[in-house]
Amino acid sequence: MAKSLNNITVTGKVFNPEFKEFQGGSKCFSFTIAIDNSYKPQGKDWVNKTIYKPVKLWGKQAEAWQTLDRLDEILINGSLDADEYEKDGEKKLFEYIRPNFIKMLHSTDFNRQSGSVKPEVVDDHQGLQFPNEVDSTEDVPF
Repeated sequence: MAKSLNNITVTGKVFNPEFKEFQGGSKCFSFTIAIDNSYKPQGKDWVNKTIYKPVKLWGKQAEAWQTLDRLDEILINGSLDADEYEKDGEKKLFEYIRPNFIKMLHSTDFNRQSGSVKPEVVDDHQGLQFPNEVDSTEDVPF
């Protein structure tokens, strides 16, 4: 089986965090990540655009990260996923990011309650690995 190319890494701020526990014991933590996307078209002024993507975590991940607060800055690495549903007889897709890894970059709340899960707060990208250079002679698989 081929390795999946479904991989997304984004940094942004948390909005609309919500933790739910269902009757069967399942736990879900969902939020929206606001991703700043600024660019400068040639010969024009800077354009600031924010992209909002929903994020869903389940089970132990949901419990561990439910302390995320609005405006916390995080890095997410994961995959894109979608839930199908039907509304007014029409099939629809709800697309979201399913994280494999989350790293707190900056928290707005430095006084979290004792006993709650407190992810490590870091202000740098220590531990992240980025390639030093890209080999442009390498074949692209698509």
